[in-house]
Amino acid sequence: MGSPVDVDFDRPIPLFPLPSCVILPHTTSPLHIFEKRYRQMICDVLDDRKLLAMTMFAGDAWQKDYEGTPPLRPVVCVGYILKHEKTPDGRYYVLLHGVCRARIKDELPMRSLYREAILRSIESADTMNIDLEYSRDQLRRLLEDPLVQQLTGVKGIRNWLNEDVPTESLVDLAAVTVCEDSEARYRLLAEPDAEVRAQWLIQFLQQARHTFKLAQRHESGAVDGGDYLN
Repeated sequence: MGSPVDVDFDRPIPLFPLPSCVILPHTTSPLHIFEKRYRQMICDVLDDRKLLAMTMFAGDAWQKDYEGTPPLRPVVCVGYILKHEKTPDGRYYVLLHGVCRARIKDELPMRSLYREAILRSIESADTMNIDLEYSRDQLRRLLEDPLVQQLTGVKGIRNWLNEDVPTESLVDLAAVTVCEDSEARYRLLAEPDAEVRAQWLIQFLQQARHTFKLAQRHESGAVDGGDYLN
């Protein structure tokens, strides 16, 4: 699940801002590109490095200034176009693979229909799989719990564990699988420390287990302390 490409951060990278779409490194996301400026962006990146940066708008200003340059959140996910299909009317269907976390350093003056920026990586370069071994063991135990297995996608996450997918990749893949909240995903994207991200996932799964446990007790009529619901 390694990166399919190295990123030259000395060159500008096109920005693709959306209100709530967050992708994480190591994951893939299908995108439908239909706006004129972003069709042009895809055409240009396909002729170049096949790289673009997925980012989010900051605040609600984009609702009144969508065609302009509304403010963006600083952290992005650099993505690489693995596959693409162009329709007869010029739209694109692309499969984007998240490559790495980065921060917008300098946004460039508009020289085309879309925005570009110089980025800087915020990935932690010194994290090794052995550093995350304890967190991986915690995840394994949690994912073997019947209650946690009620979460959609847990079977796939367990398969990745068995396939020896690196823990750093596994955490991002699992987070996208079990968490649909864009704000939570953005916080994970903006977190450079792989151990902190792993512990977030562990806490998410523990909370899910607790929720399922409470639901199970209510279904059986039991509550804490041995009482029963009427």
